[in-house]
Amino acid sequence: MTKNNIQISDFKKSNNFLPSKIQLAVTIKSFDLQAIRQRYIQSVKTGKGTVGSVEKRPSHLGGLAFLTIENGKIINEEMPVQCKEPRGIDIRKNTFAFSSENKVIVTENDKTYTCENPWFSYIHTVKLSPFNPDLLLLSSSGLDTIFEINFKIGEVVREWCAWENGFNISYYKNEGTLFLTRNKEEAAQFKKEGLNYLYIENPAEDFLPTAKRAAFINSVAYHPTDENKILATFFHEGTVREIDLNSGKSTIVLDGMNSPHGGMMLNSNTLMVTNTRGGEVLLKQNDAITAYDFKQLPGKPDYLQDKEWIQNSAFYGDNIISIDSNRNSFVIFNPKTKEYILVPYNENWAVQDIIAGDFNLLQTIDFQSLQKL
Repeated sequence: MTKNNIQISDFKKSNNFLPSKIQLAVTIKSFDLQAIRQRYIQSVKTGKGTVGSVEKRPSHLGGLAFLTIENGKIINEEMPVQCKEPRGIDIRKNTFAFSSENKVIVTENDKTYTCENPWFSYIHTVKLSPFNPDLLLLSSSGLDTIFEINFKIGEVVREWCAWENGFNISYYKNEGTLFLTRNKEEAAQFKKEGLNYLYIENPAEDFLPTAKRAAFINSVAYHPTDENKILATFFHEGTVREIDLNSGKSTIVLDGMNSPHGGMMLNSNTLMVTNTRGGEVLLKQNDAITAYDFKQLPGKPDYLQDKEWIQNSAFYGDNIISIDSNRNSFVIFNPKTKEYILVPYNENWAVQDIIAGDFNLLQTIDFQSLQKL
């Protein structure tokens, strides 16, 4: 497999390539980005196997923000909803969906649906199905499980648990090998064999911090041509995997990344994924990879000079819009015209996910009612 590395800093810095107006819908999981940075830096100092928290922490207040960009600047900013740790967001015609910690809220026309389940934990992704208007896909990242649900009746249609499909060993190795299970009989067998294990019997109370998860599936997306296949991004393994929801089998589509996010198919043969700590956006077509590298871009504080954190990315027309957490900016670049611009946002925002498009739908939503959910 060939890899072509392209420095975004070699592009022309300009806003001439931008559309006259870009509308963004973003989730902000916390309004205290500085605290998140300090926890991350501390976790890195403790050594390999401790990427992320190892203890339970209180939930943060976050919000949904709708932004308008013109001439390379944010000219309008609205935040109609504040809630606990929103991460996933998706919009499709007359349907709007987002997650708030351990639940999913969907509005469609004049109806609102709230979906909850004991096994929903730190939901990172919400994706509306392109095949069935009643279904959506979510990653229950806190418990290494993927769910497809019918949001109109609140029922699980299909699920895929990493622990039952070859990923049942905690990433955290500082206390030895730890097996994860939600199966009572398997837990009894682990005990009989004298193995170190964690049995998640009550998911509402049994907490699994980031570093102790097995896979940490932080994003899921439907395959564009097959409703039985999905793309899942494994943060700890550093891969994007294609999962067959019928058989449960998973295969690696792309590996070798450092804490990736947002693996998705742009079309039937183009994969895009954000290599978060690697400071890249990767496009894979057949056996060729193009890596758009952020590392030489300006704008980071001195104490983050050797660190990258590109949270996620979205494709909009011919442009790619990335959330650059260490530069507190949306980095928008055009691979064809070789132009880029940094659009700064609030330095206290921990922006998690992003959707770009025309959001006339939002004018019809009763956000005051969503605020009370």
